[in-house]
Amino acid sequence: PPGADTLVVTVLKGNKTLDTEVHHFEIIRYQDIIRSEKKDKKLLKSSSTYTYTNKGNFPFDGTVKVENNLLDGLFTSSSPRGFSAKEGGVRFLALKAHIEPGEEFIWTVTRNYLSLVVIIALLILSVALYYLHRAPVVLQKSFSNMVMREGGVSEFKVIINIRNRGKEQLRGIEVV
Repeated sequence: PPGADTLVVTVLKGNKTLDTEVHHFEIIRYQDIIRSEKKDKKLLKSSSTYTYTNKGNFPFDGTVKVENNLLDGLFTSSSPRGFSAKEGGVRFLALKAHIEPGEEFIWTVTRNYLSLVVIIALLILSVALYYLHRAPVVLQKSFSNMVMREGGVSEFKVIINIRNRGKEQLRGIEVV
């Protein structure tokens, strides 16, 4: 461990002390965090396992981070759960970590795009169902040429617009 200490060296011959030297020294503290990454890609899912190893002699208390853009952030999860951070205009997925000397910390980040595919498929299905089940005939009613006499409406013209949106030709339509 880091700190100041004393080294006493004694040279003996039999029971007789020939020489003794005392040296004072200090072990400085340092952190050497090594990050390794293992990727696993599947059809709509990619998973990265990050291993942070403290090769130093002093505990690491800090933030570990992985670059993560805004779009990927919508589909990203991590274990343990991280938080979103922005530094110098770049987005990161970050996590506070405590790593003792000689120990390692494992962080798994998963990007799953299955939900995006499901949302797009539901939108396409919704649009298709709308066009399949919408009314084949559109009817719009309006009026014009309104004439007012003796404090009320005495006559007006009713206009009915009928539009066929279907593929079949309509016959025998009666307006009642």
